[in-house]
Amino acid sequence: NFNLSPFVQLVTQLLSEENQARREAERGLEEARSNVPDQLVVALALILQNDSIDMQYRSLAAVLLRKQVSLIPTLNSNTVQTLKSHILQALQQTSDRIILRHLCYLTSAFAGHIIPNGGNWPELLNFLVQWTQSPNEIYREAALDIFSQLLSHLDKDLDSFFDTLKGILIKGLQDPVCKVRLAALNGTVHFLVYR
Repeated sequence: NFNLSPFVQLVTQLLSEENQARREAERGLEEARSNVPDQLVVALALILQNDSIDMQYRSLAAVLLRKQVSLIPTLNSNTVQTLKSHILQALQQTSDRIILRHLCYLTSAFAGHIIPNGGNWPELLNFLVQWTQSPNEIYREAALDIFSQLLSHLDKDLDSFFDTLKGILIKGLQDPVCKVRLAALNGTVHFLVYR
């Protein structure tokens, strides 16, 4: 079974007030990135979606995982599939705005790296479409934010999704919640720029 505790300790030490502990954690992170990249990214994803771990460490795990997207071409295909699953699960489980913001950046960076390079993630697009119809405004806003960020990476890859995305943006611009309308406006600007 997967031993998560060394990775939790690593993330915890990265936020330590002691310089020596932070330096050791940074070295440990680089070693893990070089020697066990598959384990590192899965561990960060597990930390991210673990509600029993303090929010600041979960947020840091999202940031660290986003910084590892350049490893994707070197990862085992099973690891990439596992990451897709964990990211979607983390999105579904998260109601905290701060963690959700980090997850939005992570999701778009991850998708923006795999889809243009011959990968696919239809579950993400289906999930985001569902979220745009959520009664919860933070999920509608998050879905529109992710779409906005994806447009800069995936302009050609979203051609088959053009009409659906256009409808989502129009509906978002009419949302009763200001933050959702702003996210839709941002998405519309990206949509127009990258079309």
